[in-house]
Amino acid sequence: MNNFLEELPAFLGPDFKIPQSFFKPKFNDGESAFFVVDCHTNKLCYMQGPLVNEIGLNEDQFKAKGFDLWVSLIHPDDVERVLAAYVDFTHAINEYHLIIPGKKNNKQVVEFRFRMKDQNYLWIRETKVIVIHKHQPDQTKAVGKLTDITQQKNDYQSSLEKFRLKKEQDNVMVKAWAKLLESKNKPGADQTLVDQYSADLDVLTKREKEVLKCIGEGLSSKQISDKLFISNNTVETHRRHLLEKLKVKNSAELISRTARVS
Repeated sequence: MNNFLEELPAFLGPDFKIPQSFFKPKFNDGESAFFVVDCHTNKLCYMQGPLVNEIGLNEDQFKAKGFDLWVSLIHPDDVERVLAAYVDFTHAINEYHLIIPGKKNNKQVVEFRFRMKDQNYLWIRETKVIVIHKHQPDQTKAVGKLTDITQQKNDYQSSLEKFRLKKEQDNVMVKAWAKLLESKNKPGADQTLVDQYSADLDVLTKREKEVLKCIGEGLSSKQISDKLFISNNTVETHRRHLLEKLKVKNSAELISRTARVS
């Protein structure tokens, strides 16, 4: 792989300065490609990097077909969002010299899916910065980096799924306890089961029992908030305390056995 930390500044020349942070990779970053756009002509003038090979199009093809080719490779579901970001960046370029020195927002990061030569989409993080000529301010360039972040996205989705499953399990647990609470001293209930967990239920405060009962009725946090005249944050705090207080060694047994409570 070429050393773009040296090659890209050499291409631009000494009168353009690229922030060193621009080249710094993030954890789990994949392959990258670097490009330069002449802001005056809005033409691509440089594009190199391993990711270009995965895309399957060379620098000359991008130069010849320009922006239309670029947009055609963006996933249809991401195009509108990405184009809106590009418009914002164009405005930033046009207003760059009007912004107070030291307060210049010359960087944009946007993530989207990009089609590769095998017709599969990879998640890409596009980072662009505005750089200007030291002596000729009207010569503005946009220097960009495309980075494969598919692994990061997959890891993130996996974490979200684990979090979702944990929330679902917690919700089932709390509802099981709510059913037991509702069944205390109720005719026809499995009193042996209820008595087995009565001591655990008795550690709850009156308000926690009210929240637990509402959860068992299938009410959302907002509905519980309205019904009990407490804030949504307070409801969430009670939910957290309920989970902390009502832990049992065998939650699966608790959930399965509460099905017998009428």
